[in-house]
Amino acid sequence: MTFIDYANLWEIDFGKIGFVTGIVSLIISIFNYKRDKSKIVVSLQWDANPREKYGLIFVTNVGRRSTYITSVGIQYPNENHVVNLLTDGLNATGRKLTEGDAPIEIRVYQTGELLLYSHEWNNIRAIAIDSLGKWHKSTKIDSKPSWVK
Repeated sequence: MTFIDYANLWEIDFGKIGFVTGIVSLIISIFNYKRDKSKIVVSLQWDANPREKYGLIFVTNVGRRSTYITSVGIQYPNENHVVNLLTDGLNATGRKLTEGDAPIEIRVYQTGELLLYSHEWNNIRAIAIDSLGKWHKSTKIDSKPSWVK
């Protein structure tokens, strides 16, 4: 007659269950870490109102963490700076964007310096800069705006 040590089997089974549970928990925590970040999406739309001739910049947080946007503006071709359009009167202000907030909407009038770069209209991008100094750029526009000659 053979004797089976049930206590030892019990410890081995719980050891395997604990090992698998630990690995699954590690994988879930890595996915949560990757997911729980702010993700800023910047979009630029020309000819938003045909009567007044302006475009719109939209800055949206589609991530799960809040972030602080310090500057929003237009980046012209071959330029390294952005003129901040996110102002409140005379003071340059920023805005906090959290998950589910309405996007920041900035009007860009299609006059002045913008017309100087009309020959390179497809290289003009909207830029949002967050509090960490990261630049978020809009995608290039395929359709030709009305202000391009």
